Amino acid sequence: MDVSVESVALKGQVKAFATENRGLTPEECTELCMRRLLIIADTAPPALRAQALEFKQAMHSHILMWMKQAVQSDRTSIAARLRGLGHNELADHINDL
Repeated sequence: MDVSVESVALKGQVKAFATENRGLTPEECTELCMRRLLIIADTAPPALRAQALEFKQAMHSHILMWMKQAVQSDRTSIAARLRGLGHNELADHINDL
C-alpha cells in the first residue's frame, strides 16, 4: 500500500492530506500553497479582510489553473518520450489520465 502524507502547521493549526495509491491533486496542492502564501488575521478590519479574501480567491484560481497546466504539460512530455521509445499504447494511457 502506497500512502503519501503532506501536512501544514500554522499557528497551532494542523491540516494533513493523506492519499492512498496516488499523489496529491492540483486542488490539494493549491490548498497547501494558499495556506502558506496568505494568512488573513481574524482581527483585520472588515474592509481590509474583505479585500484580502477576494485577492486570496483570485490567487487560488490562478495557482490552480497553472498547477493543472503543469500536470498536463508533464504528461505530454512523458507521453512524447514513451512514443519516441516505441511505447505508443502506454503513451496513450498516460494522455488519458
